[in-house]
Amino acid sequence: MILLNSSSQRSIVHMDMDCFFVSVSRLLNPKLNNMPVIVGGGDRGVVAACSYETRKFGVHSAMPIKLAKRLCPDAIIIRGDYDEYSKRSDEVIQIVKEEVPLYERSSIDEFYMDLSGMDKYFGCYKHATELRQKIIKETGLPISLGMSANKTVSKVATDEAKPNNQMQILFGDEKKFLAPLSIRKIPMIGEKTYHLLRGMGVEYVKTLQKMSIEHLQNVLGENGISIWRKANGIDNNPVEPYTEQKSMSQEETFENDTIDVDKLTNILIAMSDKLCFRLRTENKLTGCITVKIRYSNFDTHNMQCRISYSCSDHTIIARVKELFNKLYNRRMLIRLVGVKFSHLVGGGHQVNMFEDNVQILNLYHAMDRMRLRYGEDKIQRAAALHFSLRGFNPFNGISSSPAAVQDADDSHIVPSIKSLNTLINLKNKSKMETQNVNHTSMGQMYEYLLLISPPIHLKEEIMRIKEEFNARYNHVQAIKSKPHNTLINFGFNIALEDELVYKIDEVVKFHPTFDTRLDGFNHFRTHTIYINVSPEAPIVNLVRSLHSTLSLPPSQSFFAWKPHVTIAKGLDENKFNQAMPEFETKRFEGAFITESLLLMKRNARFARYEIVKEFPLAK
Repeated sequence: MILLNSSSQRSIVHMDMDCFFVSVSRLLNPKLNNMPVIVGGGDRGVVAACSYETRKFGVHSAMPIKLAKRLCPDAIIIRGDYDEYSKRSDEVIQIVKEEVPLYERSSIDEFYMDLSGMDKYFGCYKHATELRQKIIKETGLPISLGMSANKTVSKVATDEAKPNNQMQILFGDEKKFLAPLSIRKIPMIGEKTYHLLRGMGVEYVKTLQKMSIEHLQNVLGENGISIWRKANGIDNNPVEPYTEQKSMSQEETFENDTIDVDKLTNILIAMSDKLCFRLRTENKLTGCITVKIRYSNFDTHNMQCRISYSCSDHTIIARVKELFNKLYNRRMLIRLVGVKFSHLVGGGHQVNMFEDNVQILNLYHAMDRMRLRYGEDKIQRAAALHFSLRGFNPFNGISSSPAAVQDADDSHIVPSIKSLNTLINLKNKSKMETQNVNHTSMGQMYEYLLLISPPIHLKEEIMRIKEEFNARYNHVQAIKSKPHNTLINFGFNIALEDELVYKIDEVVKFHPTFDTRLDGFNHFRTHTIYINVSPEAPIVNLVRSLHSTLSLPPSQSFFAWKPHVTIAKGLDENKFNQAMPEFETKRFEGAFITESLLLMKRNARFARYEIVKEFPLAK
């Protein structure tokens, strides 16, 4: 067998934000600096993240909180602010997006970049170094990077560079770099594989490098080939800007182990109900259901079954109960239960002539509409009434709940994703499947901008400020755009514009009008000066709704999570230091009612925008 390494011309960078959850928590509360910190839940939960001060005691991610407290009694345990983590991650991604041609977001705190070919114009490692420094400067977050000819070696190099450092592995040095490391460092070698290899006397990567690929394949199956390649520094996997979601799941660990079958069944029903709602809101169907249980002695068992593609509660819950009854046969105390839907496909619900009827479909239609309008917990099955399920996975940053988001004062509750016309095929309207469309395969790519436009009198006032800025600081970019609050800026295939407009309209028509205030000036680090927009909650809810509904590729879209009206951007540090003292004392106030959103497009970067449509908000 001949295995070729085709990565010789590639420059792959891996970046990982060090102790990300802890670092963000420290930005929010500097008193945590240099203290042993653990981010996690209650005594029955697990460690979502931990600081380096706790790691020297043996604490690590996914460890039970109880064990972590025994290992490090002085640790400060905090509950994470997962909305803030997502926001900070998006800030970093926006910087990356502006600086590199191709990136892959592999989790909430790490990503890969392909800088291949940039050596011709600019040193790849130099560019990666300057990008890392820019991220640290503008976000205040520590970040490490590794660079090599492939993803595997770059990821290992990042781990070796930590904390808050960087490392480059030159082409041809991959094997030499990996050889002295523990086999634990190789991706794909988990706990079971590690103990199997240690039982064979394999401790370091250099031993794997000396073994034949056939021998590893005999011991580990097809995974043996992948592990041999990685150990030898061979990895031809490309940097992929988007990966289709393959499954969705929900798990709960109990405060106290239980043998109450009724309680366990009801929790599984609540989980299934939650996931079915998520399927419908994302216009997906599942073809495989898995039930998971973990006993008090940590024995874990799973059972799955294939089903006809569905998103119906009554169909899926029945299968979940069947699986649990077959799986739970030891009558021991249970610590954890979970449900997973896999084999996901896009598409609306197809009526089953034998199990479905109009009354059931209309019931789902009404329930989902109420959840979207008032919040997911406002209507539940009786079995789920006493259970509050976690809606965020702390290990990948993905929310499992499309529930409504509330203002700080709870005075406005707005839907967070699609209207019901896209949930069940009760109306014969076309649906946009952005995740399955290659945006460059048909039609021309346009740049689209969805925004809130202030009334004319406020525009004129802000424009005068922008013109004064240009006159005083010679920054022509300040007057290139009219005052507005950007919600989304994205590239999109004009051939699909009708479907895009339909989908935006389906979101916007459920969001009510809201008061908007412009009050004072602020800045993003040293590159942008802007006017504050408040309250933030109605605008952020809109952005979240659109983010969930449109499913735009991250590499082709920017979602503005911080509401603002830009005065000047792209400033160098000298101009910023000259201008900001003036704006710190300058006053600006304005107010209006946001009654609509404006969608605009242009076919080239420096072309003029043209209006596509104005979307009225609900009265």
